[in-house]
Amino acid sequence: MLNRYHMTGIQFYDWQWQHHILFPQDSTHWKDIGLRNVYKSSIENYINQLHGVGSKCMFYDLIYGVTGNMNGNTPETPDNLDKDGVSSDWGWIDLHEKKGGGYDLHQYQYPLGSWPSIYVMNPGNQNWVNYLAGSINKVYQNFGFDGYHIDQLGHQRDAYYVNLKSKKVNGKKVYTDGDRRNTNDFEGYFANFINRMKADNHNKYLVMNAASSFGGPNIVGTKNVEFGYNEMWGGDDYYWNYRKIIQDNRRNNGKNTFNTVFAAYLHCRNGRPGELRLSSALMGEATIFALGGSRIELSGDHMLFTEYFPDDTRPMSSKLQKSIIHYYDFLTAYENYLRDNNAETTVSMTMDGKQVAAWDLSNPDPSLNEHPEKQTIGPKPYMVNTYSTKKGDVTTIQLLNYSNVSRDNFNIRDLSETMPLPNVLNNKKIVLDDAQPVARIWVASPDRLGGAPQELDFTQSSGKVAFTLPSLEYWTMVVVEHGQKSVDNSSRIKNYVLSGESFSLAQQNSLVAGEVYLSFPASLVSATTNVMPLKMVTEGIKNLTNVCGNSSDDYYTLSGIKLQKPSKGVYIHDGKTIVVK
Repeated sequence: MLNRYHMTGIQFYDWQWQHHILFPQDSTHWKDIGLRNVYKSSIENYINQLHGVGSKCMFYDLIYGVTGNMNGNTPETPDNLDKDGVSSDWGWIDLHEKKGGGYDLHQYQYPLGSWPSIYVMNPGNQNWVNYLAGSINKVYQNFGFDGYHIDQLGHQRDAYYVNLKSKKVNGKKVYTDGDRRNTNDFEGYFANFINRMKADNHNKYLVMNAASSFGGPNIVGTKNVEFGYNEMWGGDDYYWNYRKIIQDNRRNNGKNTFNTVFAAYLHCRNGRPGELRLSSALMGEATIFALGGSRIELSGDHMLFTEYFPDDTRPMSSKLQKSIIHYYDFLTAYENYLRDNNAETTVSMTMDGKQVAAWDLSNPDPSLNEHPEKQTIGPKPYMVNTYSTKKGDVTTIQLLNYSNVSRDNFNIRDLSETMPLPNVLNNKKIVLDDAQPVARIWVASPDRLGGAPQELDFTQSSGKVAFTLPSLEYWTMVVVEHGQKSVDNSSRIKNYVLSGESFSLAQQNSLVAGEVYLSFPASLVSATTNVMPLKMVTEGIKNLTNVCGNSSDDYYTLSGIKLQKPSKGVYIHDGKTIVVK
């Protein structure tokens, strides 16, 4: 399944025994922090299988967690925890309100209900950093992981204490004094930790969660993480903020090609049962992908509903499962148009004579920092909106159908589950202001024709370009290529759909989503070529020897990637080219 969604980076979540000692040395199995059974052989098999299809495997762990103890089925929760060579003196020590009034100084503890608590450490304490670095090195020595996904808890508290003084009371450590510091320091400590991890294992990949953007500029500014990773919570979850974070991450990293992945859990913990809402999921996909971002949202056979990735209590409908395949196909096929060094721009466009809203690229009003829901930047409600980029002679216009979406629904997680189904717009007359000569216009949408491109007829006069938009459901991409317009049809796009043992020329609007098709400029084929039969070609293969022990049950893509189970498409199997329908 992961291969079908083009997933080439996999996070192993909560695989570890404890946060500070990730696996018990010389053990074949253990309980994870959620008290589930984990087998070392299973982890190794997953890694090997994923490496076999070209995927990278990242293990997950907190930057500052020590797993607490259990007393039978009950977690132990002392104020301070010393265990396994870890001292609470290295921890995140802060003032906590006492039940009877007043405050005492002890370690910050993150409770997990019936599971062991997490005792949080000071990420700037070098004793702790050295201890965790040793645990990380042991992981690399014993498993074939390609890198480390570093997690944090966001901005939880304002203060921590160092230079601690303590005494024993009834055999327990009690902190009596220390020097107060601001937890904004943690943002710099995060960067230091990333750089340390890279120095220790320079050939391994790193990613770190900027939960609610805490530490985000420092994290991506190290230039030692592969992409930005932002977990979105309450005050973050606004359409305008997703675009802002993508652009901020690029600027802080120093590369306009730097990418961002969002963790935004659909309907997260809203207390409702049943299938995830189709319109919420697809409008969220459309918005994030159109803005040049990506999303972590699939875990095994389900979509993420909470930050605990194994939680599968909210299933996907069959329609949603099929639809997001088209969205991931689209994200992969058109990545160069979506996020490859494109510069933001703004276009002026009308649809059936009415102005189409352009995404407001202004900075947020700082006076509304405490009330992000009142910001009016970004898209306009109850309108079709454009988000546009330019690279060279190509302008790419993302049309997002918010024509029946209120500002209250301009969030990805849709906790209220009120995102309406879009009004599908067909055959709309578009007039685009463009003074440059236009050579070609084509459109593509994950909601139509399986994402296949469709070239459009257009006219241009006095700085106005007119064409008919075939369809807009959630999202349609319009690509305007500037230059000299061709006098013939040799540069037009032709689509061929698989039918039986051949590909047949498809007339406009005749492609069916989910079918296998080929798409390329008409100049590559004869004007009279309407059918292209599948043909076995073996002339270039001689003296084939099975040096890898491959089984006749194996399937390979035409690019040579081994698959566990093929979906629809053309594959190599048992020495033959076959079509899976």
